[in-house]
Amino acid sequence: GKAVPAAKCSNEALERILSGDHVRFPKHPLNRDPSVAFHDLPAAEHWRARFTSSRTLVIWDGAGELPFAIKLATDHPHADVIQPEKTLLREEVREALLFAEHVRAVDERLGRDPELILLTESIGISVPGSETGLLVRDLAPLLDGHYYLPAFSIPFVGVAIASAAGESFAGFWGEAYAEPIGRAKAKLLARYGLQYQTPNPQNILVQLDRSLRPTGAIVLRDLADTDFATDSDGAPGADWTQLTAALAPETANSFWAFDQAPESPADPETLAHWYRRHDRAYLDELCRLRDLPECDS
Repeated sequence: GKAVPAAKCSNEALERILSGDHVRFPKHPLNRDPSVAFHDLPAAEHWRARFTSSRTLVIWDGAGELPFAIKLATDHPHADVIQPEKTLLREEVREALLFAEHVRAVDERLGRDPELILLTESIGISVPGSETGLLVRDLAPLLDGHYYLPAFSIPFVGVAIASAAGESFAGFWGEAYAEPIGRAKAKLLARYGLQYQTPNPQNILVQLDRSLRPTGAIVLRDLADTDFATDSDGAPGADWTQLTAALAPETANSFWAFDQAPESPADPETLAHWYRRHDRAYLDELCRLRDLPECDS
Protein backbone atom coordinates (compact mmCIF):
# COMPACT_ATOMS: atom_id res chain seq x y z
CA GLY A 1 0.00 0.00 0.00
CA LYS A 2 0.87 3.70 -0.22
CA ALA A 3 0.75 5.65 3.01
CA VAL A 4 0.27 9.40 3.14
CA PRO A 5 0.60 10.89 6.63
CA ALA A 6 -1.68 13.92 6.92
CA ALA A 7 -0.69 15.20 10.33
CA LYS A 8 1.13 14.55 13.54
CA CYS A 9 -0.22 11.27 14.86
CA SER A 10 0.19 9.36 18.10
CA ASN A 11 3.22 7.09 18.25
CA GLU A 12 0.91 4.16 18.90
CA ALA A 13 -0.87 4.64 15.58
CA LEU A 14 2.33 5.25 13.66
CA GLU A 15 4.06 2.22 15.10
CA ARG A 16 1.05 -0.01 14.47
CA ILE A 17 0.55 1.09 10.87
CA LEU A 18 3.95 2.10 9.50
CA SER A 19 6.96 -0.23 9.32
CA GLY A 20 9.87 1.32 7.48
CA ASP A 21 8.87 1.73 3.83
CA HIS A 22 5.91 -0.61 4.29
CA VAL A 23 2.55 -0.51 6.02
CA ARG A 24 0.63 -3.03 8.03
CA PHE A 25 -2.76 -3.23 6.39
CA PRO A 26 -5.55 -4.28 8.80
CA LYS A 27 -8.42 -6.32 7.42
CA HIS A 28 -12.00 -5.76 8.57
CA PRO A 29 -13.05 -8.93 10.42
CA LEU A 30 -16.49 -9.02 8.79
CA ASN A 31 -15.52 -8.43 5.16
CA ARG A 32 -16.46 -11.16 2.68
CA ASP A 33 -15.84 -9.31 -0.58
CA PRO A 34 -12.89 -10.85 -2.47
CA SER A 35 -12.30 -7.59 -4.37
CA VAL A 36 -10.86 -5.99 -1.21
CA ALA A 37 -7.07 -6.03 -1.44
CA PHE A 38 -5.28 -8.70 0.60
CA HIS A 39 -8.58 -10.48 1.24
CA ASP A 40 -7.05 -13.95 0.85
CA LEU A 41 -3.77 -13.32 2.66
CA PRO A 42 -3.40 -14.81 6.15
CA ALA A 43 -3.14 -12.42 9.07
CA ALA A 44 0.39 -11.79 10.32
CA GLU A 45 -0.83 -10.52 13.69
CA HIS A 46 -4.06 -9.84 15.53
CA TRP A 47 -5.17 -6.56 17.11
CA ARG A 48 -7.84 -6.08 19.72
CA ALA A 49 -10.49 -3.72 18.35
CA ARG A 50 -13.96 -2.45 19.18
CA PHE A 51 -16.75 -1.96 16.67
CA THR A 52 -18.35 1.44 16.24
CA SER A 53 -21.58 2.24 14.44
CA SER A 54 -20.21 1.54 10.99
CA ARG A 55 -17.06 0.11 9.36
CA THR A 56 -14.71 1.98 11.67
CA LEU A 57 -12.93 0.10 14.45
CA VAL A 58 -11.31 1.60 17.55
CA ILE A 59 -7.89 0.27 18.54
CA TRP A 60 -7.26 0.79 22.24
CA ASP A 61 -6.24 -1.47 25.08
CA GLY A 62 -7.56 0.99 27.65
CA ALA A 63 -4.19 1.16 29.40
CA GLY A 64 -1.13 3.16 28.43
CA GLU A 65 -1.67 3.39 24.69
CA LEU A 66 -3.53 6.25 23.06
CA PRO A 67 -6.63 5.26 21.08
CA PHE A 68 -7.00 5.60 17.34
CA ALA A 69 -9.65 4.56 14.86
CA ILE A 70 -9.26 2.74 11.56
CA LYS A 71 -11.77 2.96 8.75
CA LEU A 72 -11.57 -0.21 6.68
CA ALA A 73 -13.01 -1.54 3.44
CA THR A 74 -15.77 -4.08 4.05
CA ASP A 75 -19.02 -5.18 2.47
CA HIS A 76 -20.33 -6.06 5.95
CA PRO A 77 -20.04 -3.13 8.41
CA HIS A 78 -22.13 -5.35 10.68
CA ALA A 79 -22.64 -9.10 10.56
CA ASP A 80 -26.23 -8.79 9.30
CA VAL A 81 -25.80 -5.66 7.13
CA ILE A 82 -24.55 -5.90 3.54
CA GLN A 83 -23.29 -2.68 1.91
CA PRO A 84 -20.98 -3.44 -1.05
CA GLU A 85 -20.33 0.26 -1.61
CA LYS A 86 -18.41 0.40 1.67
CA THR A 87 -15.53 -1.50 0.06
CA LEU A 88 -14.75 1.62 -1.98
CA LEU A 89 -12.35 3.79 -0.01
CA ARG A 90 -9.83 5.13 -2.52
CA GLU A 91 -11.68 8.40 -3.16
CA GLU A 92 -12.60 8.77 0.52
CA VAL A 93 -8.92 8.57 1.43
CA ARG A 94 -8.09 11.34 -1.01
CA GLU A 95 -10.92 13.60 0.17
CA ALA A 96 -10.41 12.97 3.87
CA LEU A 97 -6.74 13.95 3.66
CA LEU A 98 -7.60 17.04 1.63
CA PHE A 99 -10.20 18.20 4.15
CA ALA A 100 -7.95 17.34 7.12
CA GLU A 101 -5.11 19.44 5.72
CA HIS A 102 -7.50 22.32 5.13
CA VAL A 103 -8.99 22.15 8.64
CA ARG A 104 -5.61 22.16 10.31
CA ALA A 105 -4.45 25.10 8.20
CA VAL A 106 -7.56 27.11 9.09
CA ASP A 107 -7.06 26.34 12.79
CA GLU A 108 -3.47 27.57 12.54
CA ARG A 109 -4.77 30.79 11.03
CA LEU A 110 -7.77 31.38 13.29
CA GLY A 111 -7.02 29.34 16.38
CA ARG A 112 -9.22 26.48 17.48
CA ASP A 113 -12.82 26.88 18.56
CA PRO A 114 -13.18 24.99 21.88
CA GLU A 115 -16.84 24.27 21.16
CA LEU A 116 -16.15 22.65 17.79
CA ILE A 117 -13.86 19.60 17.91
CA LEU A 118 -13.06 17.99 14.57
CA LEU A 119 -11.52 14.53 14.55
CA THR A 120 -9.46 14.66 11.38
CA GLU A 121 -7.67 11.79 9.73
CA SER A 122 -3.95 11.45 10.46
CA ILE A 123 -2.90 8.76 7.97
CA GLY A 124 -4.36 7.70 4.65
CA ILE A 125 -3.41 4.53 2.82
CA SER A 126 -4.43 3.53 -0.68
CA VAL A 127 -3.63 0.32 -2.52
CA PRO A 128 -2.50 1.04 -6.10
CA GLY A 129 -4.69 -0.50 -8.75
CA SER A 130 -7.65 -1.05 -6.45
CA GLU A 131 -10.46 0.77 -4.65
CA THR A 132 -9.17 -0.44 -1.29
CA GLY A 133 -7.99 2.10 1.23
CA LEU A 134 -7.56 2.77 4.92
CA LEU A 135 -7.97 5.86 7.07
CA VAL A 136 -6.45 6.35 10.52
CA ARG A 137 -8.07 8.84 12.89
CA ASP A 138 -6.27 9.89 16.09
CA LEU A 139 -8.66 9.86 19.06
CA ALA A 140 -6.25 11.35 21.58
CA PRO A 141 -8.16 14.71 21.58
CA LEU A 142 -11.00 12.91 23.37
CA LEU A 143 -8.78 12.07 26.35
CA ASP A 144 -9.27 15.48 27.94
CA GLY A 145 -11.16 14.60 31.12
CA HIS A 146 -14.62 14.86 29.58
CA TYR A 147 -17.14 12.22 28.67
CA TYR A 148 -18.35 11.97 25.07
CA LEU A 149 -21.85 10.76 24.27
CA PRO A 150 -22.58 9.49 20.74
CA ALA A 151 -25.61 11.43 19.57
CA PHE A 152 -27.42 8.27 18.48
CA SER A 153 -27.48 7.24 22.17
CA ILE A 154 -29.68 10.19 23.19
CA PRO A 155 -32.98 8.28 22.70
CA PHE A 156 -31.63 5.49 24.95
CA VAL A 157 -29.93 7.34 27.83
CA GLY A 158 -31.16 10.89 27.32
CA VAL A 159 -34.10 10.64 29.72
CA ALA A 160 -31.87 9.54 32.60
CA ILE A 161 -29.34 12.31 31.95
CA ALA A 162 -32.08 14.96 31.70
CA SER A 163 -33.81 13.66 34.83
CA ALA A 164 -30.55 13.80 36.79
CA ALA A 165 -30.40 17.49 35.87
CA GLY A 166 -34.01 17.99 36.95
CA GLU A 167 -35.17 18.85 33.45
CA SER A 168 -37.52 17.45 30.82
CA PHE A 169 -36.15 15.27 28.03
CA ALA A 170 -37.37 17.58 25.25
CA GLY A 171 -36.19 20.80 26.86
CA PHE A 172 -32.84 19.46 28.04
CA TRP A 173 -31.75 17.96 24.72
CA GLY A 174 -33.19 20.85 22.76
CA GLU A 175 -30.64 23.03 24.56
CA ALA A 176 -27.89 20.40 24.86
CA TYR A 177 -28.04 18.88 21.38
CA ALA A 178 -30.46 20.46 18.89
CA GLU A 179 -29.05 23.96 19.25
CA PRO A 180 -25.36 23.04 19.63
CA ILE A 181 -25.36 20.77 16.56
CA GLY A 182 -27.04 23.56 14.58
CA ARG A 183 -24.31 25.97 15.68
CA ALA A 184 -21.60 23.37 14.99
CA LYS A 185 -22.71 22.89 11.40
CA ALA A 186 -22.88 26.66 10.93
CA LYS A 187 -19.31 26.99 12.28
CA LEU A 188 -18.12 24.17 10.04
CA LEU A 189 -19.33 26.18 7.06
CA ALA A 190 -18.35 29.64 8.32
CA ARG A 191 -14.84 28.67 9.45
CA TYR A 192 -13.86 26.00 6.94
CA GLY A 193 -16.26 26.39 4.03
CA LEU A 194 -17.38 22.77 4.50
CA GLN A 195 -20.75 21.18 5.03
CA TYR A 196 -21.77 17.60 5.60
CA GLN A 197 -23.58 15.61 2.97
CA THR A 198 -25.23 13.46 5.65
CA PRO A 199 -24.57 14.78 9.18
CA ASN A 200 -26.11 11.77 10.90
CA PRO A 201 -25.84 11.07 14.65
CA GLN A 202 -23.18 8.38 14.29
CA ASN A 203 -20.69 11.10 13.33
CA ILE A 204 -21.60 13.44 16.20
CA LEU A 205 -20.47 13.34 19.84
CA VAL A 206 -21.77 15.54 22.66
CA GLN A 207 -19.17 16.61 25.21
CA LEU A 208 -20.24 16.10 28.84
CA ASP A 209 -18.49 17.18 32.01
CA ARG A 210 -17.76 14.81 34.89
CA SER A 211 -21.29 15.41 36.22
CA LEU A 212 -22.77 14.42 32.83
CA ARG A 213 -23.78 17.99 32.09
CA PRO A 214 -23.29 19.01 28.44
CA THR A 215 -20.60 21.66 28.03
CA GLY A 216 -21.91 23.01 24.72
CA ALA A 217 -19.04 21.49 22.73
CA ILE A 218 -19.75 19.19 19.80
CA VAL A 219 -17.38 16.69 18.18
CA LEU A 220 -17.65 15.97 14.46
CA ARG A 221 -15.93 13.01 12.84
CA ASP A 222 -15.65 11.45 9.38
CA LEU A 223 -14.83 14.57 7.39
CA ALA A 224 -14.78 12.45 4.23
CA ASP A 225 -18.56 12.94 4.34
CA THR A 226 -18.17 16.70 3.97
CA ASP A 227 -17.62 18.76 0.85
CA PHE A 228 -16.61 22.30 0.00
CA ALA A 229 -19.66 24.53 -0.32
CA THR A 230 -17.58 27.65 -0.87
CA ASP A 231 -14.62 28.95 -2.85
CA SER A 232 -12.24 28.00 -0.02
CA ASP A 233 -11.10 24.92 -1.94
CA GLY A 234 -8.32 26.79 -3.70
CA ALA A 235 -5.60 26.20 -1.11
CA PRO A 236 -5.37 24.62 2.35
CA GLY A 237 -6.44 27.11 4.99
CA ALA A 238 -7.85 29.62 2.52
CA ASP A 239 -10.73 31.80 3.64
CA TRP A 240 -13.84 31.93 1.49
CA THR A 241 -15.70 34.84 -0.05
CA GLN A 242 -18.77 33.22 -1.59
CA LEU A 243 -20.94 30.14 -1.43
CA THR A 244 -20.68 27.74 -4.35
CA ALA A 245 -23.53 25.48 -3.20
CA ALA A 246 -26.87 25.95 -1.50
CA LEU A 247 -27.03 25.96 2.28
CA ALA A 248 -27.74 22.41 3.40
CA PRO A 249 -28.07 22.11 7.19
CA GLU A 250 -29.71 18.69 6.67
CA THR A 251 -31.68 19.14 9.86
CA ALA A 252 -33.61 15.87 10.04
CA ASN A 253 -30.52 13.79 9.26
CA SER A 254 -28.87 14.83 12.53
CA PHE A 255 -31.81 13.23 14.36
CA TRP A 256 -31.94 10.16 12.14
CA ALA A 257 -33.58 7.11 13.75
CA PHE A 258 -34.22 8.95 17.04
CA ASP A 259 -37.87 7.87 16.78
CA GLN A 260 -36.99 4.24 16.02
CA ALA A 261 -35.35 3.34 19.33
CA PRO A 262 -37.54 1.08 21.50
CA GLU A 263 -39.92 3.21 23.59
CA SER A 264 -38.11 6.29 22.31
CA PRO A 265 -39.13 9.57 23.96
CA ALA A 266 -38.28 11.38 20.70
CA ASP A 267 -41.86 11.58 19.46
CA PRO A 268 -42.92 13.67 16.43
CA GLU A 269 -43.76 16.70 18.56
CA THR A 270 -40.38 16.62 20.28
CA LEU A 271 -38.54 16.19 16.98
CA ALA A 272 -40.43 19.12 15.44
CA HIS A 273 -39.49 21.24 18.47
CA TRP A 274 -35.84 20.24 18.10
CA TYR A 275 -35.85 20.92 14.35
CA ARG A 276 -37.01 24.49 14.99
CA ARG A 277 -34.37 25.07 17.64
CA HIS A 278 -31.68 23.56 15.39
CA ASP A 279 -32.59 25.70 12.41
CA ARG A 280 -32.75 28.90 14.45
CA ALA A 281 -29.38 28.22 16.05
CA TYR A 282 -27.87 27.31 12.67
CA LEU A 283 -28.99 30.49 10.95
CA ASP A 284 -28.24 32.77 13.92
CA GLU A 285 -24.69 31.41 14.22
CA LEU A 286 -24.08 31.57 10.49
CA CYS A 287 -25.27 35.17 10.36
CA ARG A 288 -23.16 36.07 13.38
CA LEU A 289 -20.06 34.79 11.61
CA ARG A 290 -20.80 35.61 7.97
CA ASP A 291 -22.77 38.25 6.09
CA LEU A 292 -25.00 36.22 3.79
CA PRO A 293 -28.11 37.16 1.78
CA GLU A 294 -30.11 34.66 3.88
CA CYS A 295 -29.38 36.80 6.92
CA ASP A 296 -31.49 39.65 5.56
CA SER A 297 -34.67 37.60 5.43
